[in-house]
Amino acid sequence: MPTPADLAVVPLPRPASDAALHIIAEPAELRVWANTRVRLRVEPKGDIAYSRFVWHFEDGSDPMAGLEVEHTFAESVRDRHVTVQAQRPGQPDTVVSRRLPIERLPVVPVDGPVQGPAVAELPDSPGTRLLFAGGVLDADLGQLVVDTADRHHAAALLVNDSGSAQACQAVLTRRALKLPLLLWPTEGSEAAVQVLYDPDSRLQSLKKGSKDTGIWVLGDLALIAVDTRLDTVGEPELKHLHDNLQLATAYPHALLLTARPLTLLRDGELIADRAYRIYEHVLRQQVTAVISSNSGVYYDGRFGGARVVAIGRAAAGDCVRLLGNENCQNPGLTVLDIGNSAKFQINNLVGDRFSRLLGRADLPPEVGKVRR
Repeated sequence: MPTPADLAVVPLPRPASDAALHIIAEPAELRVWANTRVRLRVEPKGDIAYSRFVWHFEDGSDPMAGLEVEHTFAESVRDRHVTVQAQRPGQPDTVVSRRLPIERLPVVPVDGPVQGPAVAELPDSPGTRLLFAGGVLDADLGQLVVDTADRHHAAALLVNDSGSAQACQAVLTRRALKLPLLLWPTEGSEAAVQVLYDPDSRLQSLKKGSKDTGIWVLGDLALIAVDTRLDTVGEPELKHLHDNLQLATAYPHALLLTARPLTLLRDGELIADRAYRIYEHVLRQQVTAVISSNSGVYYDGRFGGARVVAIGRAAAGDCVRLLGNENCQNPGLTVLDIGNSAKFQINNLVGDRFSRLLGRADLPPEVGKVRR
């Protein structure tokens, strides 16, 4: 019986196309976030006789030898690859690979009726209304954003830029409005949500014992932030996120605020393994939605089993576009209405003075692995 050390091949030869070899996989797809046991066999064709086959799974597991093997791929949301190294005496090894795709989940429509043509006003909110303003706001734009949030009776205004927060706070203070203002993940030393203005103390800080958790509660809604920089998302940070999400399950709704989206939304963005680890916690703790800010585009839908929302930018600037879409996206404000039950409505306000709704038909049904 060969040991793993006997089977290891370093370096593995480059995969080559060889019509005399073919990999059969049963099943041919992997399940999303579930262990999938796959039976693999290689079918030699023609007169070429191979003496040995070594399988490599590219998931950190040891190689295996045999014409037919079984391997369990741990739960994942990514496609995997298997490689078989066919050996014969006195000849170079032949190497072939096969991709095992993750199952393509069915499209799940966003809750609520499909929007028709753009209209002038938002419908009444069924519960808590949050208004998100992404990007950098100057004084005039800050005034307009505050006016819009006040006109539509938002329960809170969230911005993701410190300068924008100052512009909005100046307006709120001058007009003595009761609208709470929050600054949310900046991906820096202060990557937690900060409440900057809340004269009626509507937002409550959730504590664990005597320690602040960084969670803010607004009625039945919990807001949790996570810093997604590569050098900050390790096992301790993921455990802290897990603990916070568990605390948030005491509330009917929980929103996870993260700078980067869980998957590609804009050309040129990169995704890392940390996004999948976060996705796992989101699923297991039944987070209502993941809200991201740094893609610069507005989009909503589902990534696997998780609802995701990317907020747009409120100020015009360089062209930003959805993945695979040639059209630049106009500035807008993102509005989330979170009901007392399972209702969850998402809209984007666009146009002069953010006076009309973006029609749902104006966005593609799918962007990367996010589906509407």
